[in-house]
Amino acid sequence: MNEKSLDWYVKWVASISLLIGMSIRGIEGLQIYDLTFSTAGITLWLWVSILWKDRALIIVNTVGVLLLLRNVFQTITG
Repeated sequence: MNEKSLDWYVKWVASISLLIGMSIRGIEGLQIYDLTFSTAGITLWLWVSILWKDRALIIVNTVGVLLLLRNVFQTITG
């Protein structure tokens, strides 16, 4: 039996979350949902990159999380 590791599950949940965010991007009134799904997806990919010890992915996803969180706070505080 081929048992999947934690990173396998996390990367698929992260990817699905990002795809959901991208699929609703630009639809008026759904921006907060896009930001929520995208932030969750990038955060989970950051976790995967840490598990993989991949510095390039850690940097890209850390910056992505920070940029998305800035947009979340901007959207909430309007």
